[in-house]
Amino acid sequence: MLPPMRLLLLIWRSWVAARTRSELRALSDRALRDIGLERGQIERLF
Repeated sequence: MLPPMRLLLLIWRSWVAARTRSELRALSDRALRDIGLERGQIERLF
């Protein structure tokens, strides 16, 4: 079992990653292209 602080850190990092994925998915194809990403690459980042 993980110590409480490590568990909280794991949960927080997972939440941040999910939020970032969601925000990237919400961008237009043009905005993604402007930052050098394609829609299919989003999942591979995480």
